[in-house]
Amino acid sequence: MAEFIDREVAKAKIREKFKFVPARIEINEVLNSIPAADVRPVVRGKWTDKRTIEHDGEWYCTACGKEITIYMGADREDRYAYCPNCGARMEES
Repeated sequence: MAEFIDREVAKAKIREKFKFVPARIEINEVLNSIPAADVRPVVRGKWTDKRTIEHDGEWYCTACGKEITIYMGADREDRYAYCPNCGARMEES
């Protein structure tokens, strides 16, 4: 899996580490020339159980608050790993 870093933080760390190195400007130019990746922060949530009947269920995402209905009493292992409404990654409850 690729790793993503904050370009400005990387520049600040380089400036901090190599205060008196003339090549610092070239390093910043290299960092500026690298194309930015299209990433977004990972949103995490949990399923909140609002079931009223043992075999049917309304589960709510703690990230967006929207409901998803799961039938036949799905176990935790069978639940969605991501919220289909907001895309939040579901953590173990």
